[in-house]
Amino acid sequence: MPKTLNVGMIGYKFMGRAHTNAWLKADKFFDLKARPVLKVICGREKSGVMNACTRWGWNQFVTDWHEVVEDSTIDIVDINTPNDTHAEIAIAAAKAGKAILCEKPLALDVKQARHMVDAVTRPVWSTWYATITAASLPSFRPSG
Repeated sequence: MPKTLNVGMIGYKFMGRAHTNAWLKADKFFDLKARPVLKVICGREKSGVMNACTRWGWNQFVTDWHEVVEDSTIDIVDINTPNDTHAEIAIAAAKAGKAILCEKPLALDVKQARHMVDAVTRPVWSTWYATITAASLPSFRPSG
């Protein structure tokens, strides 16, 4: 049986829909070493997130993002929330040892982006994705 990675997605509206589709199609387009599992989807509006859960095939839904971050069965936290919430969620997820995907823009400013990157303590997807996103900020690009 192939290895699986449990995904917890925070945010279910437009970008959540796009990311869900990507998770569902990833192992059809790429030879993955692990299959993503749509474990838990989170949103503030119970009826909306419940509908998204059922419609898109997530295993369960919650209305508090802390539950996703604190869930020991979650391997990857996928953040698709309003921009001003990215940092708090990403830093908490990094402290919980999760791999992180964060929709752009990564942060509201470079200082906030640096705090987010500094919270990552191991080289996982979060470091890769943060680097890709932060590279679009001129003052965050490496010199040379």
